[in-house]
Amino acid sequence: SRSLAKTDRTQREEGRRVVPARPVPRKRRVHYTKQFKERAVTMALSKPLSARIKPTCSDLKDMGYIVEPVQLRKWIRTFTRTQRQPPPPMPPSADAQGPLVPLVLPPLPMR
Repeated sequence: SRSLAKTDRTQREEGRRVVPARPVPRKRRVHYTKQFKERAVTMALSKPLSARIKPTCSDLKDMGYIVEPVQLRKWIRTFTRTQRQPPPPMPPSADAQGPLVPLVLPPLPMR
């Protein structure tokens, strides 16, 4: 961006008019949906272990999606973690246990 700012500055000096510097638009990151990530992971997991990541990224690139190998590895790691862990059990309702009874302890002896 320095070279751009330098050329912008020289153009302003040559034109002899002061123009406020325009901010350079930044390229935004691409955010993929959960469904797309799951589809990419299942594509990768269907391939042999020795040729899994880069061929899948290449296939996705042919479809018009740019996915880096590191990104796909992270998606696979996240996907396999969520598949292995069962959802936490629901806490039993108060009705199933019966009414709550307060716990009463005997008084402590005095010294």
